[in-house]
Amino acid sequence: MEDKDDKDKKVAPSHKGFIISAIVIIAVFVIAAVVYPRLKASESPEITLSPINSTVPIKAETEKTVTDNKADSQQTEQPVIDTQAQQAASVDTQASNSQASNSQASNSQASNSQASNSQASNSQASNTQASNTQASDTQAETASQKFPDFPITRLDGTTGNFSDELEPGLITVINSFASWCPPCKMELPDFIQASKDYKGKVKFLFFDNMDGTRETKQTITDFAAKTFPSDAHIYLDPGYVNYIVNSNSLPTTVFLDKDGNYLGKSVGAMSKESLYSILDKLLPN
Repeated sequence: MEDKDDKDKKVAPSHKGFIISAIVIIAVFVIAAVVYPRLKASESPEITLSPINSTVPIKAETEKTVTDNKADSQQTEQPVIDTQAQQAASVDTQASNSQASNSQASNSQASNSQASNSQASNSQASNTQASNTQASDTQAETASQKFPDFPITRLDGTTGNFSDELEPGLITVINSFASWCPPCKMELPDFIQASKDYKGKVKFLFFDNMDGTRETKQTITDFAAKTFPSDAHIYLDPGYVNYIVNSNSLPTTVFLDKDGNYLGKSVGAMSKESLYSILDKLLPN
């Protein structure tokens, strides 16, 4: 009996140690699962300004300069003199004419050379001006990229164009999300709160990324009913927003200035602090 009691006493501490170790391991995993996403979200995201896919084709008019070379290609045939008398009689005349012709040709060549140099100089100046104008236009286009227009479908089923949703004088924030996306659901409460705090200064547009399988009209309707306020701007997006800004990630947030020009994008979940900091920088003091 005593030996059995001794064995039980030896086994009991080992069981306690195992249970304590298991609890510690589980606690570490739970803490890591909770803390890591918050730390990741709290990182200050960068707004990336990169070229966007424009749905509006830009037509460039190219001027073609046609050079007429018919005068140079034409050949003038000299008449043939058959008789020696006529040849002798015309020697002096030909010599005189030849000198005059050479003089005229020399003057003509000099004149043509001056005209050619003048034309070349003017052409170079014109090309330089055109090049400078093109460079200026390119810089202006790079500095302000107009966000392209595209068809939209609102959550209530009505349709229109993206340009209809922009309000002059307001910063526009486009949030591309999905109801099944964990990072999206984590940041949405902060975006909804920001839409209230910056009302009258910033307009928030929420584009639900529809894929027809994980996200359908029914899933987003149910999700929106319990997540968004009734006056939220929600759209059913087949992928226009992510295509335009070249993003394959959810969530993706796009920022436009008061004139609808593209300012940049942020890929991944944003913390409330980061979102508010970006908006404060975009708004005038």
